[in-house]
Amino acid sequence: MAVPIPLWQVLALASLELVALGSAWRQGTFSNAALLAVAFGLLAGGGAVIARRRPTVSGVSAWIWPLAVEGLALMNLAPGLDPGSSPTQAALTVVLSCVTVTLCLCPWPNRAVLLAMIGAGTDLALAASRMVWGQAGIDVFWFTQRSTERLLHGLNPYAMAYPTTTPGLLSAHFPYGPALLLLAAPFRLLGDIRLANAAAMMLLIACIGNLARRHVGDAAAGRYLALAIAMPFAPFMIVQAWPEVYPVAAVALWLVLRPRHPRWAVLALGTGLCTVPTALPLLVFPWLWWRDARRGITLAVLVAVLICVPFALWAGIGKFIADTVLLQLRLAPRTDALSINGLLAHLGRPLLPGWAGISVSAVCLAAFALWGTRKWDAALLMGAVLTLLAFVTAKWAFFDYYFIVAVGIVLALAVADPGPGWATPRTAVGDHAEAVGTALPQ
Repeated sequence: MAVPIPLWQVLALASLELVALGSAWRQGTFSNAALLAVAFGLLAGGGAVIARRRPTVSGVSAWIWPLAVEGLALMNLAPGLDPGSSPTQAALTVVLSCVTVTLCLCPWPNRAVLLAMIGAGTDLALAASRMVWGQAGIDVFWFTQRSTERLLHGLNPYAMAYPTTTPGLLSAHFPYGPALLLLAAPFRLLGDIRLANAAAMMLLIACIGNLARRHVGDAAAGRYLALAIAMPFAPFMIVQAWPEVYPVAAVALWLVLRPRHPRWAVLALGTGLCTVPTALPLLVFPWLWWRDARRGITLAVLVAVLICVPFALWAGIGKFIADTVLLQLRLAPRTDALSINGLLAHLGRPLLPGWAGISVSAVCLAAFALWGTRKWDAALLMGAVLTLLAFVTAKWAFFDYYFIVAVGIVLALAVADPGPGWATPRTAVGDHAEAVGTALPQ
């Protein structure tokens, strides 16, 4: 563990830590400290993109990995996520910290599977300790819980309006894609749709472990899996029933399945995008740079559209579009968001115009596309940084949005060259024509 690691990975880890800290501080809502952490996370992410273009070995020892993992695990006790820090939650956080740090140091054959299972189980226990079965104080949960029940009874899930906890919106119909209903329906029969969120989170963790073993080898895979398990996002994403876990898990599963099962990979990605498409920016550079990736992503979008068609006809096409797409455009900016708009509102200044964030993101996208290193870890890293910039300048962004950024950074790290002194990856990295997993295309 004394071997130094590439500078870009140090900066990527710093970005991950800062984004996680800012998000955890007040459940992803605005505070000066939280926005400052996210802003520094954006700067660190931008620095990682620059450093990735000319890889250099930093003076930082690889001992930074267990330190980073421990920091992420202890964020589960942040005031916003764990008010009052009950003894049970504090004990579970200590267990999570110990298990993930050990996993980070443990080569895969040496009990790493058991440690990973204990760590993932601790995430589930943290979620369970914070939730009441079949109840939640957020409209996202009730949208899915009630609409899924209607679907199971053969009723139009988009026909009923429900009260919301969104400022300025008294009620709304189900605002997400129909794949969310299809994925949650089996778990609604058990009483709580958050079991589907938990299953998707476990799938995401398993996919990150699979990708890490495939690309950095067994000796170092545990540290990437430990990052995924330790992040404070995992339990709270389950508690709040936020749907962003589905598209993010779908992106990871797509990366895993592409080499040998491209059709299943497309189906998985399309289904995930048909829940909520907010993870698409992670894939913008693979779509731009590689023909095979572009074909798979495009087909996945078509799969998502095809899943929507019967539900749109059932609900009425105009109403379906109004409920799932136009509603997001009509809503006013949130002044409690963890974004520049939240800061401007706090200072009593006018909010950003809608075109400002889009313009900044478009400029950044063009610069990255022309200047970036055309390797998969760089593409995922730049996608995460672009997503982070888009959220910071958007009309709102909260905990669940920054979860997408954090997972994008972890995925970039998991598919990267492990650097000097580490085990050789199981498969050699290939050229443009090769698929993810057999080897990510360069």
